[in-house]
Amino acid sequence: MSAIQTTQKKNSQLVPLALVGIGMLAIVGYVMIYVAPIGGLMPLEITEDVEILAVTEKGVVFETSTGIAVVTDQYDGEPGDVIEITYSVPVKYLDDKQRQQASFDAFNPDP
Repeated sequence: MSAIQTTQKKNSQLVPLALVGIGMLAIVGYVMIYVAPIGGLMPLEITEDVEILAVTEKGVVFETSTGIAVVTDQYDGEPGDVIEITYSVPVKYLDDKQRQQASFDAFNPDP
């Protein structure tokens, strides 16, 4: 075997390795761009006890632990009653809310 044949054989082995590397990079890039953001949109089901703030013609009004006021006709009660509710929230919303609360706490320490 001559030196020319040995060089050609080494070069021909590098091409499939380079193609595999490019393919793996393309797959990782696809996952990072298109699949990863969907994870933050997955709903997280939360069950908690809340106090009814008011009763309107559209239903009861209560505030969740995340600070969102909700009006729904799925529950009955009088103002001041404590009821157990279950609702879904995107995971990303809770992460953003926790990050926002941490920033607020850092700039407004309790005396």
